[in-house]
Amino acid sequence: MFVTSTMAVEQSALLLDQPDQHYTLSGTARYLIDPSATATAEQVLGMDDSRFELLDRDHLALGYSEQAVWLSFGVQRAAGSIFDQTDQWLLGVDYPLLDHVDVYVLQNEQPVLLFQAGDSLRFDARPIDHRFFVFPLPLNGAEVLRIMVRIESSSSLQIRPLIVRQDQFLSFEKRHELWFGVIYGIMLLMALYNLFLFAFVRDLSYLAYVCTAITSMIFIMSLNGHAFAVLWPDHPSFANTVVPLSSALWVMATVWFTRQFLNVGSVSPWLSRLIVSLMLLSAVAVALSVFAPYAVAIQSSTGLALISGLVILITALVCWARGIREARFFALGCLFYQGGAAMLILSRFGVIPDTFLTHNAATFGILIEIVMLSLALSDKYRLLTQGLASSADDLERRVIEQTQELNDANQQLQQLTLQDELTCLANRRYFSSELERHWQEHAVSGSVLSLVLCDIDQFKQINDTFGHDLGDQCLIRVADRIAVQAASLGYRAARLGGDEFAVILPGVNGEDAEQLATSLLEDIRTTSLPDKLGEGRFSLSLSIGISTTRPSADSSARQLLQQADQAMYQAKQRGRNCLVVFQESVTDSRK
Repeated sequence: MFVTSTMAVEQSALLLDQPDQHYTLSGTARYLIDPSATATAEQVLGMDDSRFELLDRDHLALGYSEQAVWLSFGVQRAAGSIFDQTDQWLLGVDYPLLDHVDVYVLQNEQPVLLFQAGDSLRFDARPIDHRFFVFPLPLNGAEVLRIMVRIESSSSLQIRPLIVRQDQFLSFEKRHELWFGVIYGIMLLMALYNLFLFAFVRDLSYLAYVCTAITSMIFIMSLNGHAFAVLWPDHPSFANTVVPLSSALWVMATVWFTRQFLNVGSVSPWLSRLIVSLMLLSAVAVALSVFAPYAVAIQSSTGLALISGLVILITALVCWARGIREARFFALGCLFYQGGAAMLILSRFGVIPDTFLTHNAATFGILIEIVMLSLALSDKYRLLTQGLASSADDLERRVIEQTQELNDANQQLQQLTLQDELTCLANRRYFSSELERHWQEHAVSGSVLSLVLCDIDQFKQINDTFGHDLGDQCLIRVADRIAVQAASLGYRAARLGGDEFAVILPGVNGEDAEQLATSLLEDIRTTSLPDKLGEGRFSLSLSIGISTTRPSADSSARQLLQQADQAMYQAKQRGRNCLVVFQESVTDSRK
């Protein structure tokens, strides 16, 4: 049996008298620091008591150190205790990154190595399969068991010993592991969700986020011992490499995500240069984690994580202050991460106590950060969608406006192509189209169709005598009077070319057409223009031809035009300033 005394309860022994309580070694254990880390158990046992210090707190944080720490304490069950004397009690050392944890018991005042564990050994070397170091205590009745524990690590020396009954430990750890499962599940779901979005959106911000979520999850799993226990239990050297490697990769992914998400280059050139510098430093940290000693790699990666967190937080706050709305959730996530990382790192260096909060601060901070960064991406996508929708509305409005403008322009252009430039009457193209249309309609309906053709008398002589400017004024004046007369009956006049004008009169018989022509003749007779040669004013007159017929399928509109033209020619032959009506039964009629 491993006992050193059969006396009742020694002063330095921890009395296990509460079955539902876990015990720390504060006030019970003593510790000795071995700077050279070479002392054996026998040498430590023979050292003077003055070299030992009383452990006056629940944990011992010595930061990054190459020294070894020895713990010495006694433990025993209370005599006649109310719980089963056969219950198994466990010694736990709650920090998974310790390289060596050796447990000795004193047998006949000599140290005997009972267990060896640590993350420098294969995972199956541990006496109890757990992510941190747990050892069964060989207690025998109420006798005192004397224990010595040697702890050495190139990582941070965090020593948090506790003694707990096995069933209580398993119950507590079941809840604890469930909590970690929820954390890892959330991180993995966030990564998969945003990877799915990246496949559709093709925005590198989503890919950078996925890398951030995956590397942070691996880092947290390594930090808490789950990665070694589950992913690579047979490769302790790789398990040690993954801790600084995942930390450096996490920094690199976070910096990349910051640069992509916040578009730092367009916000601040000096912050952009600082972000690029951090990416280069993280690449150096990745190389150190692979090729440098573990102590150098882990201190480099943790220091870089602290610095990068501060820089990223400042970057997010600057972007937020400069109006980048999606930086809100980003900055809040960085605040949680920075706080958690700072608490963890400072506790690892021994600056602040290693409590439950500081012990799990990085896990909580990174989880909240991952969730907040996903919210930041969603917020950015929402703002982008709103902006695109607004832009689409603006674009649609502009397209409608431009389409309307184009339609108006086309209508104006079409009108110009059908309008005489000088007189603003319809031109010959419009006249020909309208005459053919009315002819086809009246051929079906059987109603009459009349046509009035006008020609200014002696117009060539006016041009030759007074010039083309006055000739143009004559054309404009006559066109205006013809347009007024035609419009009074709801019709539109046209200029066929030169000094020749026409009015199509659908559904108008010969008598009504003749009345319009007579009114037009009188109107033009009263119209005069100033003589630019100083000879007073001169009057204008028209020669008018009228043709009326009932269109049919075996005739054409050209016949109507030829008849009106023939009548107008006869008006000129009869002395001008008159009208002639062409009829099929009566060729001429003089007014």
